[in-house]
Amino acid sequence: MSSANIWVNLSWAGREPEKPSILPDGRDWEEVLYGGGVAALPDDLWLELWNSGRCVDWLWGGLSECIVSQRFLQILVEQGVPGVEYRPLTIRRRRSADIEGYYLLLYLPAPGAGSVVRRYPSDGRTPGMLVDGAVAEAILAAQLAGVSMTPAEEEYGELEQRRREVECRLQAFGSPVGVLSGEANVLPSEAGAQTCKEGVSAGQADGVAYEACEVNEAEAPTGRTVRPVDGNRRPASDWDNRFILHASDLVGDANAMSVELSWPGKDPGRPHRLPDGQEIGEVLITKGIDALPTELWLDVVSYGEQTDWLWTTDCGPVVSRRFLDVLILEAVPGIEHRRLSVRWPSDATAQNVPSDATPQNALPDDESLDTAETTGNIEDYFLLRVHATGPDAPLRLFPRNDPHAYRLDVDAMLFEKIKNAGLTEISASTARGIWDELRSEAAWLDKLMGELMAE
Repeated sequence: MSSANIWVNLSWAGREPEKPSILPDGRDWEEVLYGGGVAALPDDLWLELWNSGRCVDWLWGGLSECIVSQRFLQILVEQGVPGVEYRPLTIRRRRSADIEGYYLLLYLPAPGAGSVVRRYPSDGRTPGMLVDGAVAEAILAAQLAGVSMTPAEEEYGELEQRRREVECRLQAFGSPVGVLSGEANVLPSEAGAQTCKEGVSAGQADGVAYEACEVNEAEAPTGRTVRPVDGNRRPASDWDNRFILHASDLVGDANAMSVELSWPGKDPGRPHRLPDGQEIGEVLITKGIDALPTELWLDVVSYGEQTDWLWTTDCGPVVSRRFLDVLILEAVPGIEHRRLSVRWPSDATAQNVPSDATPQNALPDDESLDTAETTGNIEDYFLLRVHATGPDAPLRLFPRNDPHAYRLDVDAMLFEKIKNAGLTEISASTARGIWDELRSEAAWLDKLMGELMAE
């Protein structure tokens, strides 16, 4: 999916940009392709470029189409891969010669052990393939460009790792006080499973017991037994009237300003480690804001709109004074805050900083802005520490007491206050909605792991 390669999309006469998958006769081309095969598609089809880039042997189309070069197709033919359909397509260009030699590929062998090549996932509309060793060796020997291969065992391990992470997040819904039952600590995937209980780091934070579920990324799967998700499990009832909030930049708002915490002696190679070796998120959550370095500021990572909740990958939410004022006005318990200065990169000038982000004490155009610590039309920003975990707490981290949590869990009353305050670029989901998303992802991961286990 590298943007250095050309990207393409399937096109035809009369294609509507607002309905890119609907053929002129009203049918969805994917429905046609996967229902009737390549031959069922209209005759006059071609490929259009999304971008400029190099021609590789497997082109990214963005949907479920699989567009491969003649070299790639030749390998499948030579390996005797059954159930493969293909059709030549021309890449049309406006100001240059058209490009030939690419094929729309459809492979429909029955899923299961012994399939030389099949779709992965087997019931998904996806250009992904699961291939046997001989085909993989042939692809490697041909040195095809634009093709990424992952060993099935490695793929399985990555899925299992993600499955554990999802289960840990699901456990946050297990009880109103975050104390997990023994049953909740059993992972649906038993493949070498280390339960969250075994990965728990426990301690005290301001007299409040906390448990943070950790996953050991270095662990490899030790077995392959997958148990489906237990459909009878439900989140505790206290989640019915709670909401999960996060900064909008988390869902791809490229126009929002992003920042990162910084301090004297910060090591770019270990951006989360303080000079004494402690992890800054752990210090914040277990010891409090006062335990952080006295000199702490925000470095601007990307210019953009100054929202009421800035995106940072370090630790803890960074919120505006307007956001903080809502919490103070509502006397929200279990929070600490510290005002932070905003420092601009040394190459920032009045020309390349957006108009709504120019510091009040901006220097002339030919001088650096790196001495500008605060902004005029940016409201003050504050690092927020949330340490309340009780069942009736109006504001908690989500997941609770996770030093890397980037979301907030609020009750219905506080949610209404935040919503009515007119704060900018803050997204909200119901806690039940988050639960449903996690359960769906867990079931999907279990299915993929089951497919790989069957090979």
